[in-house]
Amino acid sequence: MHPWGMGARFGHWYVVGFDTTRKAERFFRLSRMTGEPVLLKGTFDVPASFDMNSTLSSLSRSEPDRAAVIAVRPGSCQVLRVRKNTEVLQTGEEWDTLRVPYAASSPMAATIAGLGTNARVEEPQELATEVARLLEGAFDAAVAAPDGVEITSGARPVPRRKSSSQDHLLRLLDLVPYLLAHPGADVGDTARRFDVSETQLTKDLDLLFVSGPRHYPDGLMDVNIEDGRIYLTNARDLAEPVKLSMDEACSLIVGLQALRELPGMRNNEAIVSAQTKLTAAAGDAARIGSAVATKLTEDDIDPTLEVLQAALHSGVRVAVDYFVPTRDEITHRLLEPIRIFLHQDTWYLEAWCVDSDGLRNFRLDRIQSATLTDEPATATEDDASAARERGSAPYRSGDADHAVTLVLEPRARWIAAQYNADAVQELGEDRLAARLKVASTSWIPGLVASLGGSAAVVAPDQLREETLRWLEEARAHQALA
Repeated sequence: MHPWGMGARFGHWYVVGFDTTRKAERFFRLSRMTGEPVLLKGTFDVPASFDMNSTLSSLSRSEPDRAAVIAVRPGSCQVLRVRKNTEVLQTGEEWDTLRVPYAASSPMAATIAGLGTNARVEEPQELATEVARLLEGAFDAAVAAPDGVEITSGARPVPRRKSSSQDHLLRLLDLVPYLLAHPGADVGDTARRFDVSETQLTKDLDLLFVSGPRHYPDGLMDVNIEDGRIYLTNARDLAEPVKLSMDEACSLIVGLQALRELPGMRNNEAIVSAQTKLTAAAGDAARIGSAVATKLTEDDIDPTLEVLQAALHSGVRVAVDYFVPTRDEITHRLLEPIRIFLHQDTWYLEAWCVDSDGLRNFRLDRIQSATLTDEPATATEDDASAARERGSAPYRSGDADHAVTLVLEPRARWIAAQYNADAVQELGEDRLAARLKVASTSWIPGLVASLGGSAAVVAPDQLREETLRWLEEARAHQALA
């Protein structure tokens, strides 16, 4: 193939180019390439009209081309009810009947298997057979799961707050331009500005005195304190504009283009100006801006993202209806947004939940509706700063969390990373023991069922027994369907 560009969407990377065998433009997903790519001799021309951003936008998910008729218990199976274009065919005291569109049997069967006795497939028969197969496999794995699995090595340390040395370095890097911009700054005011004591500030200034961009005396900074005021000289080299390498410039161009695709950012003056200047400075290399792209959001969450952006900008609370899969319910929440962040191709909102009186993370694709209110939010800049310091991990364990140990077959090892296992241990044959910290264990049997034998609970014993009973009942329920 003649590669024209690369891009990321739907959590996957693609290369787009001219397929010399098919004699046409084609997408290729990198994760499906089974051999090492080989560079061949020769050259080719990329069409002048090619733009990876536009090409990436033309890529779409598989559209549902079939439908299942599923009986569900009233008030349950919200994961099916909230699916796009789901129809309620009939309601009843014991069962509701839904018509649910889907594109592929495997993920749909996994979803239904995870619902246990609350759902049964009425048609098509091949989907019902696949659900039964998953439940049978999960039950067999639960029965055969090893006893006495203990994780004695491979423990992952609890993520720590940024080290004091990192804080110190960042403060020093901020201190130099501040003092250059504020000659004669008051010692007390400067200490309060950087949230340190005057003693610590004096130590920082002593360190700056022996710092500089060159390794000889004339290249060091001079720091003088006169009558409680700070004067910094011979530090102009550190204030000069940073020079970017070509790779760094290209990375920034691609990043800025990705930001412009976010709702409300297309005409952002700062982004447009920066991208224009970088493109002009990069010359021919700026073509990377049309050859590499990534789409950070999808149409289904863009409206929600816009509402949350407006709430952050206006400083007001937002009312949302939120799907909680672990409890199989839709909840109504009043939230004070603090920040929106992207983690592993999924967008999250970190907000103060007024109803729970606590800090929570919410997946944007699970927000069913979001409405601005006229109630002012009480979250402060300190809350936002603390949120940035916590990083972008959406899951944070608490003192009341439960420890659950799973044995994972090779095709389910991703569970350890997805659910942020705090300890793992290799068991041989590419099997993995993973310990998860979870707020509730009620959803674990459904997770195990959906994996069809690729995972089994081994601890605690009570959950292991509960999961085995859950699977036995679900298996019997599907056999009666």
